[in-house]
Amino acid sequence: MEEARSNTRLFANLSLGLFIAGLLVPFLLVAIGGPGLGIGFGVVSEVLALFFGILGWADKRARVAVIGGMVLFVWAGADESGGTPWYRDRGCCTEHCIRAELNIR
Repeated sequence: MEEARSNTRLFANLSLGLFIAGLLVPFLLVAIGGPGLGIGFGVVSEVLALFFGILGWADKRARVAVIGGMVLFVWAGADESGGTPWYRDRGCCTEHCIRAELNIR
């Protein structure tokens, strides 16, 4: 029984570490190597965090990583399928028109 608890704790720590690394390290990789490397690392890290988080679901840290990863993936998917930006929906794409819409002088 102690071994199962130890494995759960290991998976929980691994999932939370991968989740945090998947959020922070891509910015560094984009600055150093290019956008493809950062995006690739972030996606792989978050998928592994979800996998290990499901394995360690009994621990609170794993649940945080899984829920955070799911929110991140849903947000990224919604952002990609969002269509055109709000300022182009109104037929307004110049800086002057955007400032007028937002009442910025």
